[in-house]
Parts: sequence; C-alpha cells; structure tokens
Amino acid sequence: RDWSSDVCSSDLFLNFSLANSWTITTIGLVVIGNLGSVLIAKKYLESFILQLFFVISMCLSLSFVLYFTLNPNIVGYSFLSWLYIFYKNIESETKQFFRQIKINTFIVVLLIYALSCWYGAFFFIFTLGFKYLLDIILLKNKVNFKSKIQNLKLNILLFFLPLQIFLVWLFYYVYVSVVNQPYRPAKEMLRNSPRIELLANGANVNGAYLSGSFLKDFYIYLGLDKENEYTIGIGIIAFILLIFVSIFHLINKNRSFKKYTLAYSIGLVYLFFIVIGDFSIHKIFFENIPGFNSIRCPSRYVIFVGYFSIFLIFYTFDKIIKNNKDKKVFSVFIVLSLLLILDQYRSPFKGWDESQFINTDLMSKKNEIIKNCDYFYYDKPGGWWYDQIEAMTFAIQVGVPTINGYSGAFPPNYPTEPFNSEKPPLKIFDWISKVDKNLRGCFIAGTTPLKKLNKDLRTLDLVGFTQVETDGKNSWQWAVSPN
Repeated sequence: RDWSSDVCSSDLFLNFSLANSWTITTIGLVVIGNLGSVLIAKKYLESFILQLFFVISMCLSLSFVLYFTLNPNIVGYSFLSWLYIFYKNIESETKQFFRQIKINTFIVVLLIYALSCWYGAFFFIFTLGFKYLLDIILLKNKVNFKSKIQNLKLNILLFFLPLQIFLVWLFYYVYVSVVNQPYRPAKEMLRNSPRIELLANGANVNGAYLSGSFLKDFYIYLGLDKENEYTIGIGIIAFILLIFVSIFHLINKNRSFKKYTLAYSIGLVYLFFIVIGDFSIHKIFFENIPGFNSIRCPSRYVIFVGYFSIFLIFYTFDKIIKNNKDKKVFSVFIVLSLLLILDQYRSPFKGWDESQFINTDLMSKKNEIIKNCDYFYYDKPGGWWYDQIEAMTFAIQVGVPTINGYSGAFPPNYPTEPFNSEKPPLKIFDWISKVDKNLRGCFIAGTTPLKKLNKDLRTLDLVGFTQVETDGKNSWQWAVSPN
C-alpha cells in the first residue's frame, strides 16, 4: 500500500490514464513532502544561502532519490520532515491542554502515515524510542531523574495513553495483518540489510548506475559503484562531510550530548540494522519479537541516515559561519555545500514510461476477461512478486477483481507460499476451490489461452523453472508451463 496508489485510483475517475495518474500524484506528493524541508531550513539555519542549498540537497537526497526511482512507493519518506516538525512542536508545547490535543492529533496522523508508509512509520517510532532512552540515560543527576519520572506519572494520561493505543494498533496491524503474507526467511532479510562499508556507495540500480555523477571515476576506483538495493548509500561527499561534522561536535568544548540525542539515536538504529557476515542485531528481533519480521528490507533506513546527514552537515556549517565572520571561511563552506549538491545529483533514470504500466499479454485478453470472468488469478511463466503488482494494476484498469495480492493483509486462510520455491503453487488452487461456485474464476498465464476455473477443469500443468543459484542451492521461481 502507498499514498500514490490510493489517490491514483481516484484520478482514474477524472479520465487520466493510469500512467498519468500515477505520475501526477507521485510527483505532487514529493513536492508537498519537500516543503517540510523549507520549514526546517527556516527554523534551524540562519544563513539564507545555506537555507537554499539545504533545501536543494534534501530534494536531491541520494539515498531517497535512488530508492524512489527503484520503488516509487518510497514517496512517503519525503513526509518525514513534516512528522519531525510536528514532533518538535509537541515537545516545545508547555500548556498541558494544548499538548494533549497535539499528541492525540499526532497519533492519528501517525496511524494514517503508517497505513500508507509502514517502513517510514516504524523507523520513525523506533528512532524516537532510542532517543527517549538516551534522554533518560543522559540525565545529569538523580534529582533530574526523579523529576523526569514524576513528570511522566503526572502526564500518563496525556502521553502514554495515546501511545499505548498506538502500540495496541501497531501489534494488530503488524502481527495479525501483515505477518499473514508469505513469510520471508531471515537470510533474505540479511541480504537486504545495510553494510556499513557501503554507506558511501553512489550507484543506482536497474542500469542507471552512476549516470550524472561528476565523481563517477572516483566511485569506480573506490569500489563504491555497487548496483543492488541494499548497497544504496548517501554518497561519498556526504559521507566525508558527515565524518567531519561529527568529529567537530565531538571535540567541541561546548558540546552538549543531550542536545544531539537524535543524532546518536539514528546512528544506533543504523548499527542495529547493519549486517556483519550473517549476523545483525535486527536478526534476533526479526526471529523472536512480534512485528520486527515486517521489516524485511532494513537497508531502507539509509534514507533516514541520508536525510539527517544532510541536515547535520548544513546545521554545522551554519553554526561555524555564524561564529566566524571571516569571508574565507564562508567561501570554503559554500564550496563544500556546492560539492555536496553536485554529488547528490544524478541524471534522470530511464523513467516511468507509459508502456511500463501496460501488460500487453493481459491487455490482449481484456475483453475476454471482462466477458467471462468475475475474478482472475495471474501467474506468468518465470513469475515473481511483480506479477502480483501487474495483476492488481490490471484489475484496476479493467474493473475485474483479482485474487493476486502483495504486501498487506490477505483474506482468511490465504496460502502463504514463498515466491522463491522448489514446489509449484498448488495451495492457491485449494484456496480458489473454496470460492463461491457461482462466481466465474479465470486463470491467466502470460500468452497461453485463458483457463476457466470451473468444475470441468481437473488439472493445470504447473512446473517450476527459471533456475536461480542461491548459496549453492538450486531454487525455482514457480510458474505455469508456457506449453
């Protein structure tokens, strides 16, 4: 599920094509999301030129853009700036009545956000959880600690009650709904976990590589040109500058650890998710704690790291410039800011061509499906998870329901067969057999003739092929025989 798909389906009623609806909605959401960066710039940065460069850098954020071109439903992450602004507004509220109203509103907003961008909501709450623990740990003395606990007791109805409601909902949504989808093994989660040595990686996926990077040769020389989803990084310049500003704050005599608990929290959460060999801390939680197994691609947390790295870099530059009126110093940081922007930039990838929204095999059967089917199941030879997306998109286009599904709550007793399997997907047909017999079901498999799922259909020729070598073991992407 994602925001653009919800708005997109309503756009179809305005006679936009699916491709145009998707593009207009998605770009619109990105623009709205990035307006939050403008507010953050005005609140935390004094230099106008750094405010401008900060907003540009956030819009070009390498980790977000590369993920966005790979999975457009990442669009929800662009609204993290708004969530943070809302959170800080609550934190600064001194009047309990208004604080209560804001907290309750924030919970509702967060619930809506979680339904549309689950990973973003989970990462946001998880990071704030770490921050809260650090705030408690870094209290200077027992008096402050007791005062903090006393305030918590006094405000339990104002703060913890909404939080408890959220956690109950969180448990239900994750452990009851999402977990019912096909199970992903821990080794797959580890494969999609971040590697700390690749945090500076700068290559895109799907053939886009280092297109547009002015440091292309440097990335190749350093081996930071990997083209996998889990290798998406924040860029070499952002990485170097992040180290620089981190050292600056650590050696600063006027530093306040409590002031930077959010920075420490993001760093700790990133360490929580990184994989070393076949181990990560997240793996322990993934296998034992309800809800954590919904985070199967923890490498996406790099988007958080990318956003915050850009903020911390410009925040530090602004403080240094403010305390040093030397024009040479100002010029140096302006040049570094421009280098950061240039390194974040990548040429547009191959794009969302309208043909990508049209499955010619399915569309060739459009009229036949509308005429003969009350619902359909689609499984293309050599199929993979994207067949589920293809089926759902086609169902919207033609107005015929599909029993394909991906990423979300499935109907009762829906089979949880893994996509990568050594066996054909027989369980789905057992489930189909229990569907109301008055409904006309159809089975579609690529270019082969449409098959009607009725009492006269005794068998389907199911085979496994499209061999994949994984860890020395042959596995198969199940499919229907094309013959």
